[in-house]
Amino acid sequence: MLTTAGAITVMALLVQWNLSRGFRSYINLVDQERISELAVRFAREYQREGSWDWARHKPAWQAMTRPTNAGKPRPRPGPPDRMRAPPPDDRRFRPDRPPPPPRGKPAAGGEPPPTHVGPRVSLFDANENWVAGPQPNLADSEFRQPIEVDAAIVGWLTTQPIRQLQAMRDVNFLQQQSRAFSMIALLMLLTVAVLAYFLARHLTRPLTNLTQFVQHLASGNYASQLPVQGRDEIADLTTNVNALANALQDSLHARQRWVADISHELRTPLAILQGEIEALRDGVRQPGPKTIESLHTEVLQLGRLVDDLHDLSLSDAGALTYQFRPTDIGALMARCLSNFTLRFEQHGLSSQFTDAARPIIVLGDERRLEQLFSNLLENSVRYTDAPGTIKVQLQASADTVVIEIADSAPSVSPPICARLFERFYRPDDARSRASGGSGLGLAIASNIVQAHQGRISAAPSSLGGLAITIELPVSSHRQP
Repeated sequence: MLTTAGAITVMALLVQWNLSRGFRSYINLVDQERISELAVRFAREYQREGSWDWARHKPAWQAMTRPTNAGKPRPRPGPPDRMRAPPPDDRRFRPDRPPPPPRGKPAAGGEPPPTHVGPRVSLFDANENWVAGPQPNLADSEFRQPIEVDAAIVGWLTTQPIRQLQAMRDVNFLQQQSRAFSMIALLMLLTVAVLAYFLARHLTRPLTNLTQFVQHLASGNYASQLPVQGRDEIADLTTNVNALANALQDSLHARQRWVADISHELRTPLAILQGEIEALRDGVRQPGPKTIESLHTEVLQLGRLVDDLHDLSLSDAGALTYQFRPTDIGALMARCLSNFTLRFEQHGLSSQFTDAARPIIVLGDERRLEQLFSNLLENSVRYTDAPGTIKVQLQASADTVVIEIADSAPSVSPPICARLFERFYRPDDARSRASGGSGLGLAIASNIVQAHQGRISAAPSSLGGLAITIELPVSSHRQP
């Protein structure tokens, strides 16, 4: 409203200034047209009198320069008809005697308007010598009209332009227009104020609802939703705030599941350790190699879980360090498979490795990539039934390398494959906790791949089990 009010005020002032300036220009233009008409009348008088001597007499000059009456020149007092004998008291026009002033009242409509050109007209002869009227410099006149008789210039008429309105009628006209513009501006301001009031109410009502809704979000109430009305920016904002509430609700549920899963994962090995130790303390079980091995297994499981939680927390916080160097991904994968040879034999599994035809160099952290491949191979060893097969294949293109680690049965359904990279998620089929996993290996693998600007996905494999596919960008560096 303030912006519109300022614009209307400036517009009203500019219109008034332009009206005053334009009105003066209009009057000056009318004066020029009148000067052109006067030039014709002065030419007739000059042709009649033969000189400009008559114009030096004030009554005759005033009679000639006054405006027309009903479109006809006002008769100028002058000599009577030369064909008639003058009466004894004739006062014929003579250069040494000015003509008598006009008698009586002018005819209706003959009163000169306040802006008539007469007082501002000057007459110069053919030699540009001043004859009558004001005495301006002819060379400095903004407008001058030649007076011609028989195609010869016998004089000049000039007029002084109006710089400031002085006639009351002109001043009153401009004042009326100024008042009219002021009333229009006030009416527009009132209209704007009314529209601004209703528009403000229309805009602030949903904003007030949004403010209250955000306060509810700040207090931890994420379940409610705001109704979306209209298709404007407020509706878009409401939609985004509702999406934020849903995201916070999902985050809350994920955090609750995260805490519950951590508690469960930590409680299980701790409960086993506590039971074993209490049995040893009470004499129910005797210490021996088998008992010590059971305790050691649970301690290792607990240690692996703590290590996985530590790595995952560092990865989420962006504090997991990476040292990127050109790395031959084929040689690294071959080394990881060699490290798992004994594990494959113990679980009755065989392995197949299809390397690329050329060295494939990626810019990565060799230690983290080895951790990635080890987690995936460990996952396959734990969840593949014997006798089984683990197949690793590398395929390279101009800008990416694809690593696929596939195993044999049991398989995982496609809907479950999309959730395998969630923390502590395990399918409810053969791939369960009985295999000893913490449910964090694939989540850590996903973070490592993302840190290397790659992608990881899971799908049923052609061998009857699960296939993990990794895409990494190929580096332009060459292996030294």
